[in-house]
Amino acid sequence: MTDENKGWNNGPSMWASLCHFSALLGAVWWVPVKGMWIPCGQIIAPLGVWLIKRKTSPFVDLSGRMSLNFQITITALVILLIFLLPGFLKLIAGWSLVIFDLFCIIRAGVRTSGGELYRYPIPTIPLFRTSALWEFLSVLESKGQKPH
Repeated sequence: MTDENKGWNNGPSMWASLCHFSALLGAVWWVPVKGMWIPCGQIIAPLGVWLIKRKTSPFVDLSGRMSLNFQITITALVILLIFLLPGFLKLIAGWSLVIFDLFCIIRAGVRTSGGELYRYPIPTIPLFRTSALWEFLSVLESKGQKPH
């Protein structure tokens, strides 16, 4: 086993997983907007990692795009629920989405840290295109090569 395969190194898998794990900052990074506190870390942190490291590997680029699309979708859903649902339903639906988001973030981060492609389990708002990159990396993976 080479040093490259031991533990978490500074390679594409680490940066790809950080594109996902950095979204956990949404739990602590909030901004006040018209008397409400809105989380923003779940979008800003993955955006920062992606912007800095996207050109180093197609795997990192795809992971960042997937993470951003998912976080923007979840954030939009939570905001929509806040305005559409009454009192207690708003609370239950909002926290359910937050728990689902945390589960998906951790799952995506763990999978990509092992060099595996990860697709989120729900359709996302495609603000950052992923289809061509996904096809390219899927072909590599089907040939037995790591996508990074």
